[in-house]
Amino acid sequence: MGRGTSPNFFIIGAARSGTTALAEILRHHPDAFVTQPKEPSFLAFAGQEMAFTGPGDDVSINRVAITDRDKYLSLYKSASAKACRGDASVSSLYYSDHSVATLQQYFPEAKLVVILRDPAARAFSAYSYQRARGLEPCDDFREALDREADRIRRGWHHIWHYIGMGRYAVQLAPFLETFGANRVKVLFYEELNRDPVGVGRSLFGFLGIDPTAAVELEPVNVSGEPRSKLLQGAIGWARRSHWLRTTTDTIMPFQLRERVRRANLRPSDGPADVLEELEHVLAHESDQLRALLSRHCPDSLSSAPPWLAASGSATEGARQ
Repeated sequence: MGRGTSPNFFIIGAARSGTTALAEILRHHPDAFVTQPKEPSFLAFAGQEMAFTGPGDDVSINRVAITDRDKYLSLYKSASAKACRGDASVSSLYYSDHSVATLQQYFPEAKLVVILRDPAARAFSAYSYQRARGLEPCDDFREALDREADRIRRGWHHIWHYIGMGRYAVQLAPFLETFGANRVKVLFYEELNRDPVGVGRSLFGFLGIDPTAAVELEPVNVSGEPRSKLLQGAIGWARRSHWLRTTTDTIMPFQLRERVRRANLRPSDGPADVLEELEHVLAHESDQLRALLSRHCPDSLSSAPPWLAASGSATEGARQ
């Protein structure tokens, strides 16, 4: 494969943690190319038939995912002038075993970028995002969490796995153990919010493109409570229609669509009691993640957010 015909980087996740923001930052760099769609999900589903069964899965993941190698590579046909080429599919991290195998087969030299977020906040963000799209049937976050195991059993796709997608250590370990820390860049959502310019320049440097290029970032893919249920219902209905979805995406630029959607949302931190319970459930996951990062890329912990603060079990795990 020649220059411009294949990717050399992947933003692999996690979902609702800033992957879209990173993709948009790269789109503004003169020497970077991000596929359209940004989430073709090739690494996770190469060679597979898409048949997820959750609400809206038939017009989203099942239609958008590109599982044929040649069709996937055709996304890069206009990228020949760019030194940095890739996609931003959050399925890559969640289905790590499949993704690692695909990388080894097709793109063994590619660099990988992962951005992580407080797993409890990430779960509520995913729930709110699905509610705002008119797809999440539960109006109670706790009920949605209680239904997760059944949804997984019934074949709903990964965005619905609110707890499961926050188990970062087991997802990230295969990438670090297979490709090594020099090929994997670990970032944090909280750091991106605090210092987008610094994160952008760090990302550029890792990918080998001009780190002094301007970093442009506008809030994207935000979640929250709808201000107008009528407008949100119309947005959800349009996104469930393949024809309307395709037409809207064609005639309305992404940033404009985001501004319309964002204007109808008010921030929401979620139910404190449920989030506290979820933080307790996922506390061991954060311990495992810190131990993993301590072994493979300890420098990443210098910018670790509070939810990844050192704990006794993490420190003990790092020493083993």
